Amino acid sequence: MSTASITARHARRVAVPRLQLHSLALRPVTLAVMAAALCLSSGAAWAESLITGVTPVQDQHGTALLIRSNSRPAYDVNSLDGGYRLRIDFNNAHFMSSVGTIASSGAVENVLAENIGHNARLDLLLKSPQAIMVAPTPGGYRLALVAERGKGVAAAPSAASVPTSNVAATPAMPVPVQTAGTQINDLNFKRGKNGGGILDLSISGPQPQMNVTRENGALVVDLKDTVIPSSYTHRFGVGQFGTPVQYVDSYPLGHSTRLVFAIHGPYEYSAYQLGQRTMIDVHPKTTETSSNPDSGARLSMDFQNISVRDALQVIADFTHQNIVVSNNVSGSLSLRLKNEPWEEALQVILESQGLAAKHIGNILWVAPANQIASQEEAQLKAAASKRKLEPLETELIQIKYAKASEIASLLQGFDQNQQPGVAGADNGMNMNPAQNAALASALGIPNSSLIGNSLLGPRGSVAVVTRTNSLLVRDTPQDIANIKNLITKIDRPVPQVLIETRIVQITTNAAQSLGVNWGGTYTGGGGGGVINLSGTGATGVTSTQGGAYPMSGTSTTSGTGFTTPALVNLTPSTAGSALAGSNPASLGFALGTAAGNRILNLQLQALQANNRAKIISSPKVLTQDNEKAVIEQGQEIPYQQSTSSGATAVSFKKAVLSLNVTPHISPNGKITLDVDAQNDQPNYAQALPSGIPIDTQQVKTKLLVNNGQTVVIGGIYTDSTTQTETGVPLLRDIPLLGWLFKSHLNNVAKTELLVFLTPKVIGGDAPDGLGGTSGSANLGQ
Repeated sequence: MSTASITARHARRVAVPRLQLHSLALRPVTLAVMAAALCLSSGAAWAESLITGVTPVQDQHGTALLIRSNSRPAYDVNSLDGGYRLRIDFNNAHFMSSVGTIASSGAVENVLAENIGHNARLDLLLKSPQAIMVAPTPGGYRLALVAERGKGVAAAPSAASVPTSNVAATPAMPVPVQTAGTQINDLNFKRGKNGGGILDLSISGPQPQMNVTRENGALVVDLKDTVIPSSYTHRFGVGQFGTPVQYVDSYPLGHSTRLVFAIHGPYEYSAYQLGQRTMIDVHPKTTETSSNPDSGARLSMDFQNISVRDALQVIADFTHQNIVVSNNVSGSLSLRLKNEPWEEALQVILESQGLAAKHIGNILWVAPANQIASQEEAQLKAAASKRKLEPLETELIQIKYAKASEIASLLQGFDQNQQPGVAGADNGMNMNPAQNAALASALGIPNSSLIGNSLLGPRGSVAVVTRTNSLLVRDTPQDIANIKNLITKIDRPVPQVLIETRIVQITTNAAQSLGVNWGGTYTGGGGGGVINLSGTGATGVTSTQGGAYPMSGTSTTSGTGFTTPALVNLTPSTAGSALAGSNPASLGFALGTAAGNRILNLQLQALQANNRAKIISSPKVLTQDNEKAVIEQGQEIPYQQSTSSGATAVSFKKAVLSLNVTPHISPNGKITLDVDAQNDQPNYAQALPSGIPIDTQQVKTKLLVNNGQTVVIGGIYTDSTTQTETGVPLLRDIPLLGWLFKSHLNNVAKTELLVFLTPKVIGGDAPDGLGGTSGSANLGQ
């Protein structure tokens, strides 16, 4: 059932009184009395009421307003600003254009009429708190303002006349008396450079104190001890300026002047005074300050002789901070700040007045510095006394990843009377105040003084349960909570590093060899015998004419098929060099006649080769952060060693290919590697009776690489050159012709050691604040 239909039925049962009184000065809450219009049909109750006129009248009873409408709509009445402003909302009603501008009269300073949604709103700005009487008339309502007897307000009618809601009575405010003070001479609104609206007030007299408060969609500014002319007590529509301000209401409020800014959207404001001008700037909130309005926001303040409390109130309204000010805060100051961070402005105000601030949750408490210091000292003494009398508890804490003995040593190491694992000794591991504060912040302890020099209390103790890798802690509940918080941060899985290694030994061999091979045959004319000239002097071999002479170190006859050696056979030597297994290139020729019996053949052979040999070892090892990984491959060489008794003993020395790597994971994800690579090989070619020498190659360095990045370490070179000459004695020494009787071999070997390292992080948690500089706690000096 609708409200309108309920009201209509009630009106038919109860006679409508001739006079209805609302004593708004006695009740701060809304009084709603629903009056039903007498309608010809039930459908008229749903029709929108049209208000055609609002006329102020003055009679012997005081000031009244006549509301003319085609029907009497339901209404709500609200008293605002301590009775200086009355708001009447006519439900389902609409002001017609004929209402126009409403003139002030008597106790009414100004009348504002506007349509809001489906309601018609009437704001009455009064010169003093008044009571309102609402009485129906044939053409609408009569709103009468009267002063109650003895209190300056009208008395309410008896409860039997009309049912009304129960409200609490509030003391009536006295009728204000205008005194000579600050006078507002002019009021001007303009658009600022930042898209905001600036209200410029020209004043005469001392600068007024300013109180600024935020309300839902509004900014309320009260200027104390000021007088505003009646010509400026109305609503200024400023929506055409394109600023967050839609309109400004100005009216007197007791001995003050109130300015109400109706604002659309998020905004910021600054209020300041320049000589005989008061400026209020309301501008849109920027993106940076919208994302974090309480940190880094900038404000401007320009006040002369403003009280400290009012200055703190301005900052509180600007930052939405909850501020509690002690009763001992007093005094005034003058300041001019332009676009400064509000934190710095607050700090300057506090220090200039000997004040201090303390955060308690979301509340900022402001009091004299000595008062806050005394309170904190009292709290510390109370906490210390509580710790001495607090009962002890025993708790078994399970350690998951670390060694319980190491954590126990850490806890005892903070104690000023103990060192790790040893009681009753001072090891110099006491923390300074900065370290105490940092550790308290990391552990979430409210006060660093609760830590002292140890996480163990004065009466606390810790024991290690080796079998279950646990800690048995006996201490106060608060100290046990702190220890468990620390263990949670320390007892974490350690990241592991997979190190992929390739150790490459590159050997470059270059060899050159030159040799000669020559011989000949002679065929006799009588019996067809063949005489071969060779290194062995073989003669008298009978064969058929027409033997073949291939370009090689021997000559072969086709008659018998046997091979005869050449006279000079100095082929290039390839054994033990880069030429091993290679076939030399040959160049040969024969000297003689096609039908003759004398043939001389000569063969020159040359060989040149380059060889690159790789010896590759590709081990992989998985190790924890800050733990050394060792890889070795090779053999142990025995050698004899004299003992102290004079006997001889056999000892062994390693000749291995080894790699020692210690990784460390930095907080930024990079990996520091401490590398020691060594390649020791026995040199059997230079063995001595006392033992076999060992050739050593070693690289030791420290480097920083990214996760998964490959780094190459090299630069160890070994060069060796070998020259070998083979030939016929005496004949090889003949100038020029001696090359026909000798061979020459040059062998150059160059060896380089390269180490390829690729570290990869596997598993584990990232380092936290206690393990690196990027965390929330810095335990430095």
